[in-house]
Amino acid sequence: MFEYFWLICGVWVAGGSYIQGKIKSKGLIETGEFSREDVNKYLRNFSIIIFIPCVVFWLIQQSVGPGAEISFLTWPNPQKAIALTILISLWSSLLIWVLFLGGAKPLSRFFSLLGNVPKYLLTQTSMKVLVILMVSSGVLSLFVQPV
Repeated sequence: MFEYFWLICGVWVAGGSYIQGKIKSKGLIETGEFSREDVNKYLRNFSIIIFIPCVVFWLIQQSVGPGAEISFLTWPNPQKAIALTILISLWSSLLIWVLFLGGAKPLSRFFSLLGNVPKYLLTQTSMKVLVILMVSSGVLSLFVQPV
C-alpha cells in the first residue's frame, strides 16, 4: 500500500474534491451564486494542481526502488532534493498567488465547494491566514524529528 501512497492521495484528494464540488455546486448554480463554467474551471484546475504533484512524488518514490517509504525526507539524494525542491516551489507559488497575485479572492469564493466551511472563513483575509498557517506548519514539519 505504501508503494502507491502518493498516487492514492492524488486520486483521493483531487478526485474526491472534484466529485464533492460537483455535487455541492448544483444548488449554488441553481441559486445563481456560481456559473457552471466557473465551477467547472475551478474544480478542474484545483484537481490538476493537486493530482500532478502527487503523481510526480509517486514517480520519484518509484525511482528510489521497491519498499521506499512515503516520507521523501528518508529518500536518498537526488530524489530527496528533487522532492523538496518541488514541495518548496509549490508552497512558494501558493503563498505568492494568495498574498500578492489576488488568489485569495477566487480561493475564498470557491472554497465552499470543497466542504462545509463556516462563512467567516470565506473571506480573503481568512484565506491568507489559512495559507500562511498551512505553509508555516509544513515548513516546521521539515525540521521536526519523527517520533
